[in-house]
Amino acid sequence: KKNFMEINVIDEDDIDKMQLQHHLLREYWKGNFSAPVREILSVDGTKVLDVGCGPGTWTCEMSSDFSKAKYTAVDINSVFPKIKPKNVEFVQCDILKGLPFDDNTFDYVFLRFLIIHLTEVEWETILIRELCRVCKPGGWIELMEPMNEIRNTGPVTSKLCEKFHTRIRNQKRNFNVNRFHKLMIENHLININHQCREMPFGLNDIKSELGLDIMRERLKKHLQFERVYKGKIEDMLNKVAVEAKVHNTYIETHRFWGQKELSSY
Repeated sequence: KKNFMEINVIDEDDIDKMQLQHHLLREYWKGNFSAPVREILSVDGTKVLDVGCGPGTWTCEMSSDFSKAKYTAVDINSVFPKIKPKNVEFVQCDILKGLPFDDNTFDYVFLRFLIIHLTEVEWETILIRELCRVCKPGGWIELMEPMNEIRNTGPVTSKLCEKFHTRIRNQKRNFNVNRFHKLMIENHLININHQCREMPFGLNDIKSELGLDIMRERLKKHLQFERVYKGKIEDMLNKVAVEAKVHNTYIETHRFWGQKELSSY
């Protein structure tokens, strides 16, 4: 329980990082989505669901870009903006107890960055099934998640990452994004696609610097409870920044999207 809360509690700094992360991802991906939903988003009354919305940055931006659609965004934490667009509704709920919506409600269901917040069993037996249940036949589901493994790491970064991976493995929260394709097939999705983008941390540009800052803060949040690093964490994180430039450290982000069969469910 304690470890779960350590991962899922959100503070003001987390909100700032989530908003910054959103803008970085949009830049690297050249857009907020990859599923072929641009046309239906321009139709009056199209219903969109954002699962694990955090502070609602993606939803609010989408509601401005595609204002004819109606948006519902859910999260277990009530960190929603106090002022919201008129075509957006925020709902606090625990998705593991089921999404509080009828079957076949939404034209487009979007989810991102819940990978380490759920166990492998929860992904396979609850979450994907719930996304498919509330999606309309013919509608689209899109998942965006990072690969948990950071690439091209130096010795200090490798040590910290291994400690982090040990924590999430012990909590059984080490779901591999490459299993999404199989899960989508098992849940009757068709027209499945997958794309990957690299997010570098070692380049001399503002995007890499911001990405590196987010990565270091994430490691700090997960490792600050480790007594072995007490008083050493800041020095180690500074070494992570140096190593990123030397070794060209990066992380992969992935998008999977598929369409619900007209005859399913």
